[in-house]
Amino acid sequence: MLTFFVSSSCKKEDKQPKNTTTKLFTFNSLESEHNEINQGNVTRITAKVTGEATYEWTCSSGDLFGSGNSILFGAGSCCKGDHYIYCNVKDKNNNSESKSILIKVN
Repeated sequence: MLTFFVSSSCKKEDKQPKNTTTKLFTFNSLESEHNEINQGNVTRITAKVTGEATYEWTCSSGDLFGSGNSILFGAGSCCKGDHYIYCNVKDKNNNSESKSILIKVN
């Protein structure tokens, strides 16, 4: 009877659900048209991603305009200095990856 129990237990383990956390995208790079801009100007920042994903953008200061894989970063008169723009990419399996880029504002 003990041998039967062990055999039954092994069969249960074999019926585990398949892995559903497969990453559905590759975050290749985060690129900016200009790495240095003057106050009052903007630069386009693009997330180069292959596959299905959603995008969340944030910045240390300044303004972000747009959505999706490409946005504009704007720096007003208050924003002289170094600024990091962050992009978090996420798929429907809740896999995520983040990258950042530095923009210098003169």
